[in-house]
Amino acid sequence: MTRRALPSRPLLVLAALTALAGCGKGGDAEEPSPFPASRDKLSQPAPPETPLPAPKLVAAGADAGATAAAADTAASAAEDGAEPIPWRHDDWPGALAAAREAKKPIVIDMWAPWCHTCLSMQHTVLRDPSVVALADRFVWLAVDTDKPENAEVLARFPLDAWPTFFVASPEEGKVEARLVGSGTPREYRDFLERGERGALATRGDAGGLADGSAAALVRQGDRAALAGDVDAARDAYAAAVAAPDVGDMLPDVLVSYIGVLHDREQWSDCVALGQARLADAARTRSSKVADFAAYAADCADRLPEGEAPAAEALRRAIIAEDSPARAVLFDDAAAISVDDRADGLRILREIHDVLGEKEAGTALAERQMALLLRAIAEAPAPRAAMTYNWPLAEVAVRLEKPELALPALLASEAALPGEYDPPYRVAWVMQQAGDAKGALPHAEKALGLAYGPRKARVLGLVADLHHALGDAAAERADREAVVALWEGLAPGQARPEALEAAKAKLAAMDAPAAP
Repeated sequence: MTRRALPSRPLLVLAALTALAGCGKGGDAEEPSPFPASRDKLSQPAPPETPLPAPKLVAAGADAGATAAAADTAASAAEDGAEPIPWRHDDWPGALAAAREAKKPIVIDMWAPWCHTCLSMQHTVLRDPSVVALADRFVWLAVDTDKPENAEVLARFPLDAWPTFFVASPEEGKVEARLVGSGTPREYRDFLERGERGALATRGDAGGLADGSAAALVRQGDRAALAGDVDAARDAYAAAVAAPDVGDMLPDVLVSYIGVLHDREQWSDCVALGQARLADAARTRSSKVADFAAYAADCADRLPEGEAPAAEALRRAIIAEDSPARAVLFDDAAAISVDDRADGLRILREIHDVLGEKEAGTALAERQMALLLRAIAEAPAPRAAMTYNWPLAEVAVRLEKPELALPALLASEAALPGEYDPPYRVAWVMQQAGDAKGALPHAEKALGLAYGPRKARVLGLVADLHHALGDAAAERADREAVVALWEGLAPGQARPEALEAAKAKLAAMDAPAAP
Protein backbone atom coordinates (compact mmCIF):
# COMPACT_ATOMS: atom_id res chain seq x y z
CA MET A 1 0.00 0.00 0.00
CA THR A 2 1.16 3.56 -0.22
CA ARG A 3 2.35 6.07 2.29
CA ARG A 4 1.11 9.49 1.38
CA ALA A 5 1.90 12.89 2.81
CA LEU A 6 -1.35 14.76 3.41
CA PRO A 7 -1.89 18.37 4.48
CA SER A 8 -3.25 17.17 7.77
CA ARG A 9 -4.26 14.22 9.94
CA PRO A 10 -2.67 9.39 5.90
CA LEU A 11 -2.68 4.00 2.22
CA LEU A 12 -3.53 4.44 2.01
CA VAL A 13 -3.90 7.35 5.03
CA LEU A 14 -7.39 9.64 8.87
CA ALA A 15 -9.05 7.71 10.76
CA ALA A 16 -8.33 5.37 7.82
CA LEU A 17 -5.74 7.56 6.13
CA THR A 18 -3.70 8.57 9.13
CA ALA A 19 -3.07 5.03 9.90
CA LEU A 20 -3.66 5.09 3.95
CA ALA A 21 -1.14 1.05 -1.24
CA GLY A 22 2.67 2.92 0.53
CA CYS A 23 4.08 3.50 2.32
CA GLY A 24 1.37 3.50 1.00
CA LYS A 25 -1.54 5.77 3.33
CA GLY A 26 -1.14 5.25 7.02
CA GLY A 27 1.24 6.20 9.70
CA ASP A 28 1.74 7.64 13.11
CA ALA A 29 1.37 11.32 13.81
CA GLU A 30 5.05 11.77 12.97
CA GLU A 31 4.79 10.04 9.58
CA PRO A 32 3.86 11.20 6.17
CA SER A 33 0.58 9.34 5.87
CA PRO A 34 0.57 6.43 3.55
CA PHE A 35 -2.64 5.99 1.48
CA PRO A 36 -1.93 3.58 -1.19
CA ALA A 37 -0.45 1.02 2.08
CA SER A 38 -1.93 -5.52 3.08
CA ARG A 39 -2.21 -14.95 4.59
CA ASP A 40 -3.30 -16.83 6.99
CA LYS A 41 -6.77 -16.99 8.46
CA LEU A 42 -5.66 -16.34 12.00
CA SER A 43 -7.80 -16.45 15.10
CA GLN A 44 -5.66 -14.65 17.63
CA PRO A 45 -2.89 -17.23 18.09
CA ALA A 46 -0.38 -16.66 20.86
CA PRO A 47 2.63 -14.54 19.92
CA PRO A 48 5.27 -16.77 18.34
CA GLU A 49 8.24 -17.67 20.51
CA THR A 50 10.67 -17.85 17.60
CA PRO A 51 13.21 -15.01 17.98
CA LEU A 52 14.51 -12.83 15.19
CA PRO A 53 17.42 -14.32 13.26
CA ALA A 54 20.75 -13.84 15.04
CA PRO A 55 21.93 -10.29 14.39
CA LYS A 56 24.83 -9.68 12.07
CA LEU A 57 26.32 -6.55 13.56
CA VAL A 58 27.58 -3.72 11.37
CA ALA A 59 29.85 -1.14 12.97
CA ALA A 60 28.45 2.36 12.49
CA GLY A 61 31.10 4.83 11.38
CA ALA A 62 31.83 8.04 13.24
CA ASP A 63 29.57 10.10 10.98
CA ALA A 64 26.70 7.56 11.26
CA GLY A 65 23.65 8.78 9.34
CA ALA A 66 23.50 7.87 5.67
CA THR A 67 26.89 6.09 5.80
CA ALA A 68 25.74 3.70 8.50
CA ALA A 69 22.45 3.10 6.69
CA ALA A 70 24.37 2.19 3.53
CA ALA A 71 26.43 -0.30 5.53
CA ASP A 72 23.29 -1.96 6.90
CA THR A 73 21.77 -2.08 3.42
CA ALA A 74 24.89 -3.87 2.15
CA ALA A 75 24.81 -6.27 5.11
CA SER A 76 21.17 -7.03 4.46
CA ALA A 77 21.89 -7.77 0.80
CA ALA A 78 24.56 -10.23 1.90
CA GLU A 79 22.09 -11.91 4.27
CA ASP A 80 19.39 -12.17 1.65
CA GLY A 81 21.77 -13.20 -1.11
CA ALA A 82 22.84 -11.06 -4.05
CA GLU A 83 20.20 -8.67 -5.32
CA PRO A 84 18.54 -10.43 -8.27
CA ILE A 85 18.02 -7.10 -10.04
CA PRO A 86 21.16 -5.02 -10.82
CA TRP A 87 20.17 -1.88 -8.94
CA ARG A 88 22.14 1.34 -9.13
CA HIS A 89 21.74 3.20 -5.85
CA ASP A 90 21.31 6.98 -5.62
CA ASP A 91 23.00 7.71 -8.96
CA TRP A 92 20.57 9.38 -11.38
CA PRO A 93 23.28 10.76 -13.72
CA GLY A 94 24.92 7.34 -13.98
CA ALA A 95 21.61 5.57 -14.54
CA LEU A 96 20.58 8.03 -17.25
CA ALA A 97 23.93 7.68 -19.02
CA ALA A 98 23.70 3.89 -18.87
CA ALA A 99 20.14 3.95 -20.20
CA ARG A 100 21.09 6.17 -23.11
CA GLU A 101 24.03 3.97 -24.00
CA ALA A 102 21.96 0.78 -23.80
CA LYS A 103 18.82 2.41 -25.26
CA LYS A 104 16.76 0.97 -22.40
CA PRO A 105 14.13 2.64 -20.20
CA ILE A 106 14.98 3.40 -16.56
CA VAL A 107 12.99 1.91 -13.68
CA ILE A 108 13.13 4.20 -10.63
CA ASP A 109 12.23 3.03 -7.13
CA MET A 110 11.56 6.11 -4.96
CA TRP A 111 11.73 4.70 -1.45
CA ALA A 112 12.71 5.53 2.14
CA PRO A 113 13.98 3.37 5.02
CA TRP A 114 11.02 4.38 7.22
CA CYS A 115 8.48 3.20 4.62
CA HIS A 116 7.31 -0.32 5.41
CA THR A 117 5.62 -0.73 2.04
CA CYS A 118 8.90 0.18 0.32
CA LEU A 119 10.75 -2.52 2.25
CA SER A 120 8.00 -5.05 1.58
CA MET A 121 8.19 -4.45 -2.17
CA GLN A 122 11.98 -4.79 -2.10
CA HIS A 123 11.83 -8.11 -0.25
CA THR A 124 8.88 -9.63 -2.13
CA VAL A 125 7.77 -8.33 -5.55
CA LEU A 126 11.20 -7.08 -6.63
CA ARG A 127 12.62 -10.53 -5.94
CA ASP A 128 9.81 -12.41 -7.68
CA PRO A 129 11.20 -14.55 -10.54
CA SER A 130 8.59 -13.29 -12.99
CA VAL A 131 9.71 -9.69 -12.36
CA VAL A 132 13.41 -10.53 -12.30
CA ALA A 133 12.96 -12.20 -15.70
CA LEU A 134 12.42 -8.72 -17.20
CA ALA A 135 15.49 -7.18 -15.58
CA ASP A 136 17.70 -7.05 -18.67
CA ARG A 137 15.15 -4.90 -20.53
CA PHE A 138 15.71 -1.93 -18.20
CA VAL A 139 18.26 0.07 -16.24
CA TRP A 140 17.34 0.02 -12.53
CA LEU A 141 17.75 2.93 -10.09
CA ALA A 142 16.88 2.93 -6.37
CA VAL A 143 16.57 6.40 -4.81
CA ASP A 144 16.52 6.90 -1.03
CA THR A 145 14.35 10.01 -0.97
CA ASP A 146 15.72 11.22 2.38
CA LYS A 147 19.34 11.45 1.22
CA PRO A 148 20.34 15.07 0.55
CA GLU A 149 22.14 14.13 -2.67
CA ASN A 150 18.83 12.93 -4.13
CA ALA A 151 17.02 16.27 -3.84
CA GLU A 152 17.52 16.94 -7.57
CA VAL A 153 15.92 13.63 -8.51
CA LEU A 154 12.97 14.40 -6.21
CA ALA A 155 12.53 17.77 -7.89
CA ARG A 156 12.47 16.03 -11.27
CA PHE A 157 10.14 13.22 -10.16
CA PRO A 158 8.00 14.73 -7.40
CA LEU A 159 5.97 12.40 -5.22
CA ASP A 160 3.74 12.54 -2.19
CA ALA A 161 3.35 8.82 -1.60
CA TRP A 162 5.88 6.11 -0.85
CA PRO A 163 6.91 4.03 -2.63
CA THR A 164 6.43 5.47 -6.09
CA PHE A 165 7.91 3.67 -9.08
CA PHE A 166 8.55 5.28 -12.45
CA VAL A 167 9.60 4.06 -15.87
CA ALA A 168 11.40 6.89 -17.67
CA SER A 169 12.57 7.14 -21.26
CA PRO A 170 16.35 7.05 -21.78
CA GLU A 171 16.46 9.98 -24.20
CA GLU A 172 14.87 12.70 -22.06
CA GLY A 173 14.04 11.01 -18.80
CA LYS A 174 10.32 11.55 -19.49
CA VAL A 175 7.85 9.58 -17.38
CA GLU A 176 6.35 6.70 -19.35
CA ALA A 177 4.59 4.88 -16.50
CA ARG A 178 4.02 5.30 -12.78
CA LEU A 179 3.02 2.88 -10.03
CA VAL A 180 2.06 4.41 -6.69
CA GLY A 181 2.30 2.14 -3.67
CA SER A 182 2.54 -1.59 -3.73
CA GLY A 183 1.41 -4.13 -6.28
CA THR A 184 1.42 -7.82 -7.01
CA PRO A 185 4.11 -9.30 -9.28
CA ARG A 186 1.58 -9.32 -12.10
CA GLU A 187 0.71 -5.66 -11.55
CA TYR A 188 4.40 -4.77 -11.45
CA ARG A 189 5.08 -6.62 -14.71
CA ASP A 190 2.16 -4.79 -16.33
CA PHE A 191 3.61 -1.50 -15.11
CA LEU A 192 7.03 -2.35 -16.60
CA GLU A 193 5.59 -3.42 -19.94
CA ARG A 194 3.40 -0.31 -20.11
CA GLY A 195 6.45 1.85 -19.45
CA GLU A 196 8.45 0.01 -22.10
CA ARG A 197 5.71 0.60 -24.67
CA GLY A 198 5.58 4.24 -23.65
CA ALA A 199 9.32 4.60 -24.24
CA LEU A 200 8.91 3.05 -27.69
CA ALA A 201 6.15 5.55 -28.45
CA THR A 202 8.33 8.46 -27.30
CA ARG A 203 11.09 7.23 -29.61
CA GLY A 204 8.61 6.77 -32.46
CA ASP A 205 9.28 3.03 -32.74
CA ALA A 206 6.74 0.33 -33.51
CA GLY A 207 5.05 -1.40 -30.61
CA GLY A 208 4.41 1.80 -28.64
CA LEU A 209 1.21 2.96 -26.98
CA ALA A 210 -1.76 3.51 -29.28
CA ASP A 211 -3.28 6.99 -29.17
CA GLY A 212 -6.46 6.99 -27.09
CA SER A 213 -5.69 3.65 -25.47
CA ALA A 214 -6.16 3.27 -21.71
CA ALA A 215 -2.41 3.02 -21.23
CA ALA A 216 -1.79 6.21 -23.21
CA LEU A 217 -4.47 8.03 -21.20
CA VAL A 218 -2.91 6.85 -17.94
CA ARG A 219 0.50 8.11 -19.09
CA GLN A 220 -1.13 11.44 -19.93
CA GLY A 221 -2.66 11.56 -16.45
CA ASP A 222 0.59 10.63 -14.73
CA ARG A 223 2.51 13.34 -16.56
CA ALA A 224 -0.16 15.92 -15.74
CA ALA A 225 -0.14 14.90 -12.07
CA LEU A 226 3.66 15.28 -11.90
CA ALA A 227 3.35 18.71 -13.51
CA GLY A 228 0.82 19.76 -10.87
CA ASP A 229 -2.08 20.00 -13.33
CA VAL A 230 -4.61 18.07 -11.25
CA ASP A 231 -7.55 18.99 -13.47
CA ALA A 232 -5.88 17.52 -16.56
CA ALA A 233 -4.83 14.46 -14.53
CA ARG A 234 -8.40 13.93 -13.31
CA ASP A 235 -9.82 14.15 -16.84
CA ALA A 236 -7.22 11.75 -18.24
CA TYR A 237 -7.80 9.16 -15.50
CA ALA A 238 -11.57 9.45 -15.91
CA ALA A 239 -11.16 8.77 -19.64
CA ALA A 240 -8.88 5.81 -18.93
CA VAL A 241 -11.42 4.29 -16.52
CA ALA A 242 -14.01 4.45 -19.30
CA ALA A 243 -11.69 3.18 -22.04
CA PRO A 244 -12.81 -0.15 -23.57
CA ASP A 245 -9.31 -1.65 -23.29
CA VAL A 246 -8.67 -0.74 -19.64
CA GLY A 247 -8.91 -4.41 -18.59
CA ASP A 248 -6.98 -5.35 -15.48
CA MET A 249 -5.44 -1.87 -15.30
CA LEU A 250 -8.76 -0.71 -13.90
CA PRO A 251 -8.01 -1.02 -10.15
CA ASP A 252 -4.74 0.89 -10.46
CA VAL A 253 -6.38 3.60 -12.59
CA LEU A 254 -9.24 3.88 -10.12
CA VAL A 255 -6.74 4.50 -7.31
CA SER A 256 -5.10 7.27 -9.35
CA TYR A 257 -8.49 8.74 -10.23
CA ILE A 258 -9.87 8.80 -6.68
CA GLY A 259 -6.53 10.11 -5.45
CA VAL A 260 -6.84 13.15 -7.72
CA LEU A 261 -10.41 13.76 -6.54
CA HIS A 262 -9.07 13.62 -2.99
CA ASP A 263 -6.28 16.07 -3.80
CA ARG A 264 -8.79 18.46 -5.38
CA GLU A 265 -10.97 18.17 -2.25
CA GLN A 266 -13.92 17.00 -4.31
CA TRP A 267 -15.22 15.06 -1.32
CA SER A 268 -18.70 14.31 -2.66
CA ASP A 269 -17.44 13.10 -6.05
CA CYS A 270 -14.77 11.03 -4.30
CA VAL A 271 -17.34 9.32 -2.05
CA ALA A 272 -19.68 8.70 -4.98
CA LEU A 273 -16.86 7.08 -6.97
CA GLY A 274 -15.92 4.97 -3.95
CA GLN A 275 -19.46 3.71 -3.57
CA ALA A 276 -19.94 3.01 -7.28
CA ARG A 277 -16.60 1.37 -8.11
CA LEU A 278 -15.49 -0.50 -4.97
CA ALA A 279 -16.14 -3.87 -6.63
CA ASP A 280 -14.20 -2.81 -9.74
CA ALA A 281 -11.23 -1.86 -7.54
CA ALA A 282 -11.16 -5.49 -6.40
CA ARG A 283 -10.98 -6.89 -9.94
CA THR A 284 -7.37 -8.08 -9.64
CA ARG A 285 -7.79 -9.15 -5.98
CA SER A 286 -4.82 -7.08 -4.88
CA SER A 287 -4.15 -4.35 -2.33
CA LYS A 288 -5.49 -1.76 -4.78
CA VAL A 289 -8.99 -2.32 -3.38
CA ALA A 290 -7.76 -1.33 0.08
CA ASP A 291 -5.99 1.73 -1.32
CA PHE A 292 -9.16 2.75 -3.12
CA ALA A 293 -11.25 2.18 0.00
CA ALA A 294 -8.85 4.24 2.12
CA TYR A 295 -9.13 7.26 -0.18
CA ALA A 296 -12.91 6.93 -0.24
CA ALA A 297 -13.11 6.60 3.55
CA ASP A 298 -10.98 9.70 4.08
CA CYS A 299 -13.20 11.66 1.71
CA ALA A 300 -16.20 10.44 3.70
CA ASP A 301 -14.58 11.78 6.88
CA ARG A 302 -14.36 15.22 5.23
CA LEU A 303 -17.93 15.49 3.94
CA PRO A 304 -20.05 18.26 5.45
CA GLU A 305 -22.57 17.25 8.10
CA GLY A 306 -25.41 17.54 5.64
CA GLU A 307 -23.98 14.61 3.68
CA ALA A 308 -23.56 12.32 6.69
CA PRO A 309 -25.86 9.61 5.24
CA ALA A 310 -23.62 9.25 2.17
CA ALA A 311 -20.56 8.98 4.39
CA GLU A 312 -22.23 6.36 6.57
CA ALA A 313 -23.35 4.33 3.54
CA LEU A 314 -19.84 4.27 2.10
CA ARG A 315 -18.23 3.20 5.38
CA ARG A 316 -20.78 0.42 5.79
CA ALA A 317 -20.17 -0.76 2.21
CA ILE A 318 -16.42 -1.03 2.85
CA ILE A 319 -16.65 -3.03 6.10
CA ALA A 320 -19.70 -5.19 5.30
CA GLU A 321 -19.21 -8.95 5.62
CA ASP A 322 -19.69 -9.30 1.86
CA SER A 323 -17.67 -6.22 0.90
CA PRO A 324 -15.16 -6.57 -1.96
CA ALA A 325 -12.39 -5.19 0.25
CA ARG A 326 -13.04 -7.69 3.03
CA ALA A 327 -13.38 -10.54 0.52
CA VAL A 328 -9.88 -9.85 -0.82
CA LEU A 329 -8.16 -9.15 2.51
CA PHE A 330 -9.57 -12.32 4.12
CA ASP A 331 -8.78 -14.54 1.12
CA ASP A 332 -5.68 -16.64 1.80
CA ALA A 333 -5.28 -17.24 -1.95
CA ALA A 334 -5.16 -13.54 -2.87
CA ALA A 335 -1.69 -12.45 -4.05
CA ILE A 336 -1.19 -9.92 -1.28
CA SER A 337 1.93 -9.47 0.82
CA VAL A 338 1.73 -9.72 4.60
CA ASP A 339 2.46 -6.00 4.80
CA ASP A 340 -0.41 -5.09 2.48
CA ARG A 341 -2.80 -7.49 4.18
CA ALA A 342 -1.96 -6.00 7.57
CA ASP A 343 -2.39 -2.46 6.22
CA GLY A 344 -5.74 -3.39 4.72
CA LEU A 345 -6.90 -4.78 8.07
CA ARG A 346 -5.86 -1.48 9.62
CA ILE A 347 -8.03 0.44 7.17
CA LEU A 348 -11.06 -1.71 7.98
CA ARG A 349 -10.25 -1.41 11.68
CA GLU A 350 -10.09 2.37 11.58
CA ILE A 351 -13.46 2.60 9.84
CA HIS A 352 -14.96 0.52 12.66
CA ASP A 353 -13.31 2.89 15.13
CA VAL A 354 -14.76 5.96 13.36
CA LEU A 355 -18.18 4.33 13.64
CA GLY A 356 -17.68 3.78 17.36
CA GLU A 357 -17.47 -0.01 16.95
CA LYS A 358 -14.41 -0.50 19.13
CA GLU A 359 -14.94 -4.21 19.72
CA ALA A 360 -14.98 -4.98 15.98
CA GLY A 361 -11.94 -2.75 15.50
CA THR A 362 -10.09 -4.52 18.30
CA ALA A 363 -10.80 -7.93 16.77
CA LEU A 364 -9.19 -6.77 13.52
CA ALA A 365 -6.27 -5.26 15.43
CA GLU A 366 -5.66 -8.59 17.18
CA ARG A 367 -5.75 -10.38 13.85
CA GLN A 368 -3.31 -7.81 12.46
CA MET A 369 -0.99 -8.20 15.45
CA ALA A 370 -0.88 -11.99 15.09
CA LEU A 371 -0.14 -11.70 11.38
CA LEU A 372 2.72 -9.26 11.98
CA LEU A 373 4.33 -11.21 14.82
CA ARG A 374 4.31 -14.35 12.71
CA ALA A 375 5.85 -12.49 9.76
CA ILE A 376 8.62 -11.09 11.96
CA ALA A 377 9.40 -14.53 13.35
CA GLU A 378 9.60 -16.00 9.85
CA ALA A 379 11.56 -13.12 8.24
CA PRO A 380 14.75 -14.34 6.53
CA ALA A 381 16.91 -11.47 7.82
CA PRO A 382 16.67 -8.54 10.26
CA ARG A 383 16.19 -5.94 7.55
CA ALA A 384 13.32 -7.94 6.07
CA ALA A 385 11.82 -8.08 9.57
CA MET A 386 12.20 -4.28 9.80
CA THR A 387 9.42 -4.10 7.21
CA TYR A 388 6.94 -4.71 10.00
CA ASN A 389 8.29 -2.32 12.66
CA TRP A 390 5.87 0.53 12.05
CA PRO A 391 2.71 -1.58 11.57
CA LEU A 392 3.62 -3.51 14.72
CA ALA A 393 4.20 -0.34 16.73
CA GLU A 394 0.98 1.25 15.55
CA VAL A 395 -1.28 -1.72 16.25
CA ALA A 396 0.29 -2.34 19.67
CA VAL A 397 -0.57 1.22 20.66
CA ARG A 398 -4.10 0.78 19.31
CA LEU A 399 -4.46 -2.33 21.48
CA GLU A 400 -2.92 -0.49 24.45
CA LYS A 401 -0.42 -3.34 24.73
CA PRO A 402 3.03 -1.90 23.96
CA GLU A 403 4.60 -4.96 25.55
CA LEU A 404 3.55 -6.95 22.47
CA ALA A 405 5.69 -4.78 20.17
CA LEU A 406 8.72 -3.84 22.26
CA PRO A 407 10.58 -7.20 22.23
CA ALA A 408 10.60 -7.37 18.42
CA LEU A 409 11.41 -3.66 18.07
CA LEU A 410 14.29 -3.88 20.55
CA ALA A 411 15.61 -6.96 18.74
CA SER A 412 15.43 -5.03 15.45
CA GLU A 413 17.36 -2.15 17.01
CA ALA A 414 20.09 -4.52 18.25
CA ALA A 415 20.31 -6.36 14.93
CA LEU A 416 20.51 -3.22 12.78
CA PRO A 417 22.72 -0.72 14.66
CA GLY A 418 23.14 1.52 11.61
CA GLU A 419 19.42 1.94 10.90
CA TYR A 420 17.51 4.86 12.39
CA ASP A 421 14.05 3.33 12.04
CA PRO A 422 14.15 0.66 14.81
CA PRO A 423 15.21 2.98 17.67
CA TYR A 424 12.75 5.59 16.43
CA ARG A 425 9.90 3.06 16.63
CA VAL A 426 11.02 1.93 20.09
CA ALA A 427 11.03 5.55 21.28
CA TRP A 428 7.61 6.24 19.78
CA VAL A 429 6.01 3.22 21.44
CA MET A 430 7.56 4.11 24.80
CA GLN A 431 6.36 7.68 24.41
CA GLN A 432 2.83 6.50 23.70
CA ALA A 433 3.05 4.30 26.80
CA GLY A 434 3.98 7.35 28.89
CA ASP A 435 7.64 6.44 29.41
CA ALA A 436 9.39 9.58 28.13
CA LYS A 437 12.51 8.90 30.20
CA GLY A 438 12.92 5.40 28.77
CA ALA A 439 12.16 6.61 25.24
CA LEU A 440 14.71 9.43 25.14
CA PRO A 441 17.93 7.37 24.69
CA HIS A 442 16.38 5.48 21.78
CA ALA A 443 15.17 8.71 20.16
CA GLU A 444 18.61 10.27 20.55
CA LYS A 445 20.19 7.19 18.98
CA ALA A 446 17.80 7.50 16.02
CA LEU A 447 18.65 11.19 15.77
CA GLY A 448 22.33 10.38 15.38
CA LEU A 449 21.58 8.06 12.47
CA ALA A 450 18.77 9.90 10.65
CA TYR A 451 19.29 12.24 7.70
CA GLY A 452 17.31 14.52 5.43
CA PRO A 453 13.60 15.13 6.11
CA ARG A 454 13.43 12.18 8.48
CA LYS A 455 15.93 13.82 10.81
CA ALA A 456 13.45 16.65 11.31
CA ARG A 457 10.76 14.19 12.33
CA VAL A 458 13.08 12.46 14.79
CA LEU A 459 14.04 15.85 16.21
CA GLY A 460 10.35 16.58 16.69
CA LEU A 461 9.96 13.40 18.72
CA VAL A 462 13.00 14.31 20.85
CA ALA A 463 11.46 17.74 21.46
CA ASP A 464 8.18 16.16 22.55
CA LEU A 465 10.07 13.90 24.97
CA HIS A 466 11.97 16.84 26.46
CA HIS A 467 8.63 18.62 26.86
CA ALA A 468 7.18 15.65 28.71
CA LEU A 469 10.24 15.60 30.96
CA GLY A 470 9.89 19.31 31.73
CA ASP A 471 13.22 20.32 30.12
CA ALA A 472 12.17 23.57 28.43
CA ALA A 473 15.70 24.60 27.43
CA ALA A 474 16.35 21.32 25.63
CA GLU A 475 12.92 21.42 24.02
CA ARG A 476 13.54 24.93 22.69
CA ALA A 477 16.90 23.93 21.23
CA ASP A 478 15.25 20.93 19.57
CA ARG A 479 12.43 22.97 18.07
CA GLU A 480 14.85 25.60 16.77
CA ALA A 481 16.88 22.80 15.19
CA VAL A 482 13.75 21.40 13.52
CA VAL A 483 12.98 24.79 11.96
CA ALA A 484 16.57 25.20 10.80
CA LEU A 485 16.63 21.73 9.28
CA TRP A 486 13.41 22.26 7.31
CA GLU A 487 14.66 25.66 6.14
CA GLY A 488 17.94 24.16 4.95
CA LEU A 489 16.53 21.37 2.79
CA ALA A 490 16.83 21.59 -0.99
CA PRO A 491 13.66 22.26 -3.03
CA GLY A 492 13.10 18.61 -3.88
CA GLN A 493 12.94 17.68 -0.18
CA ALA A 494 11.57 20.89 1.36
CA ARG A 495 8.02 20.72 2.75
CA PRO A 496 6.58 24.18 3.38
CA GLU A 497 3.69 22.84 5.45
CA ALA A 498 6.10 20.97 7.74
CA LEU A 499 8.23 24.11 8.14
CA GLU A 500 5.19 26.18 9.10
CA ALA A 501 4.09 23.54 11.61
CA ALA A 502 7.58 23.52 13.14
CA LYS A 503 7.58 27.33 13.42
CA ALA A 504 4.16 27.22 15.08
CA LYS A 505 5.36 24.73 17.71
CA LEU A 506 8.39 26.90 18.44
CA ALA A 507 6.25 30.03 18.72
CA ALA A 508 3.83 28.23 21.03
CA MET A 509 6.59 27.92 23.61
CA ASP A 510 6.44 31.71 24.06
CA ALA A 511 2.66 31.98 24.10
CA PRO A 512 1.19 33.02 27.47
CA ALA A 513 -0.33 30.20 29.45
CA ALA A 514 -4.10 29.97 29.36
CA PRO A 515 -5.77 31.44 32.46
